[in-house]
Amino acid sequence: MCKAGSLDERKDFAKKRLAKKYDKALTIYEMWSKEELDGLDFSLRHSVAAGLQLGEETTNRLLFPGFKFEAAGLEHQVNYGPAQHFDVFGEQFTTFRDALDFASKAYRISKNTLKEYFADHDNSFEKAIIAIHKEVADKAFQKQLKTRCNQFAKQHKQAVIFVHKQVDRYLSEDEDMTIDEALTLLYETRVKPSLTR
Repeated sequence: MCKAGSLDERKDFAKKRLAKKYDKALTIYEMWSKEELDGLDFSLRHSVAAGLQLGEETTNRLLFPGFKFEAAGLEHQVNYGPAQHFDVFGEQFTTFRDALDFASKAYRISKNTLKEYFADHDNSFEKAIIAIHKEVADKAFQKQLKTRCNQFAKQHKQAVIFVHKQVDRYLSEDEDMTIDEALTLLYETRVKPSLTR
């Protein structure tokens, strides 16, 4: 029960309770579209369709802008604050669902991953997308680094751990250096001199 005195506080309380009560339906509504129902078996299609309908109804209730009423012969408007919007690199959306769908398709990121990163990055699609792309790039870089260090170690009969540690050190000292440049530096300064002894 809400004991708040102001209309805004009561509105916020009601919205939080609605969102919590219909959390599963809202998740289904955000993650699925009606077009995706065709590929599902009957029971799953029925459950998802019900979730979509209930999620859409709940979303509309959460987005309700306010109402008009008449008092003393005058019409008044009760507004529930500014309309919410979501930005995705210059594109604006009034619902989380539309923004999530656009961002997922435009940046080729699964909705589940994007929703998780959105929550972890200040409820910002832009920060979430940047973080995801950085993580993907870092993984690709680490994979390439491991492959190139292993090849170098095998070719020059060096210990893989030694090569990897030296290349890591060179890269940390010079952010503009590439893996190949670091391997060349390693060869010129540490491997080649030992071969000429």
